[in-house]
Amino acid sequence: MCSSDLWVLSRAAGVAASAGERMADYDALGAVRQLRTFIDDLSTWYLRRSRARMRAGADVTDRHRAFATLHATLGILARALAPILPFLSEDLYQNLIGSSVDGAPDSVHLTAWPAPEVSPLRDEQLGTHVDAPIGDRQPRVRQRLPDADAGLGAQRASQLDRSSRDRHRRLKPLVS
Repeated sequence: MCSSDLWVLSRAAGVAASAGERMADYDALGAVRQLRTFIDDLSTWYLRRSRARMRAGADVTDRHRAFATLHATLGILARALAPILPFLSEDLYQNLIGSSVDGAPDSVHLTAWPAPEVSPLRDEQLGTHVDAPIGDRQPRVRQRLPDADAGLGAQRASQLDRSSRDRHRRLKPLVS
């Protein structure tokens, strides 16, 4: 198992534990913020760095490891999201685990909170080693998005400018 697999499983275990603590303290917003940050890290860092491993031409055993890690991570995430996003987490659980794992509970809402079960996956040293570069920089954006008014066209933009100037002229005496 490569270090990115260990990192994402460690992060999932840590987030499950800390979100569970937040939920126990009735701090749903704090739990949501931690889960959102984890989802961002999962998609921005783990999936981007594992794309080559998940392609059809990749080494078969490494590809299976990457998919198994992603499967386990999304299973943990579905269970942690269940109290907050019940329908989404149920759908995620049914697609990942419900139909493919024998003996699994029929619903994500019948499973136990994942933290005690996944706590052995937590590695604090690995987390601090890998999390430092993630917090310092943002991933590169491949394509710069155009400015918001670029799609309006020159004629439409000049009409908006003219109407705002007219509005300003009409309102100026009222405000003064």
